[in-house]
Amino acid sequence: DEGLKDLTQEFIQSYDVNSKETVNTGYTIEVDLSYPKELHKEHWDFPLAPYNRSVSYNELSDYQKELIDENKQGKHDKLICDFNDRKNQIYNIEYLKFLLDHGLNL
Repeated sequence: DEGLKDLTQEFIQSYDVNSKETVNTGYTIEVDLSYPKELHKEHWDFPLAPYNRSVSYNELSDYQKELIDENKQGKHDKLICDFNDRKNQIYNIEYLKFLLDHGLNL
């Protein structure tokens, strides 16, 4: 598809939402992001870039395990806010620029 192209990190960093050249063009980008350790304390209350994943039984608290055992609940994907790396995540370029401006790394 001629509408698909690889964008460089330099293009993403310099993307100007209000520019006349980009006002009619939107980008959706699949990227891997890492969360630098130096941001963990600052972002502790609400880590950026929530993502969906299954939570394993071993990650649950004792209380949560008890609830699951009582209700015979299986695994479910959850929206997670944590400091793990994000792999193959799809973002709008404007949100990705926000994440990069707030310290996350490609």
